[in-house]
Amino acid sequence: DKFYDVQALSKDRAFVVGYGGKILETPDGGRTWEARPSGVDTALYALRFVDDQHGWIAGQEGVILHTADGGKSWHELAGLRGHESGPRWMPGAGGMCLHTILIDPKNPKRMWVAISAAGTFRSEDGGENWKPINKGLHSDFMPSPEAEVGHCVHRIDFHPSKPDTLFMQKHWDVMRS
Repeated sequence: DKFYDVQALSKDRAFVVGYGGKILETPDGGRTWEARPSGVDTALYALRFVDDQHGWIAGQEGVILHTADGGKSWHELAGLRGHESGPRWMPGAGGMCLHTILIDPKNPKRMWVAISAAGTFRSEDGGENWKPINKGLHSDFMPSPEAEVGHCVHRIDFHPSKPDTLFMQKHWDVMRS
């Protein structure tokens, strides 16, 4: 089994996500693990809970899953995978990996994702709808280097007290918004 991310919710309770849509939860500090249904069979790369009940998972092909019951059940938020810019996304040799999902600590309905075939997107409604936020990016390997989507963004992050300032690592560059 390949696992890509882990998040501890307490000293005993944690989740891991990985290849083949796997979600595992431990209630006892890792002594035992229980599988949770994801409803997808693609790789899951990033996991973020904002409290012990509400969490999001991001994965291959732009999949985003959400739970509101502490991880017992997960459902897909199809807004990103169905985004109108999707046909212009440019999966590379590693596929279309949604590597990063960030949740604003002051407003859990505000989220950002980074996709290594599309760029960075923001949601203001908990992941139902998404807007590309790639203005000003330049990627020489793309047919249109300053296109709205298609950039190879590997990772984004922010400081918890200043979530409006993003740091981005894309293919050959590191930038700040």
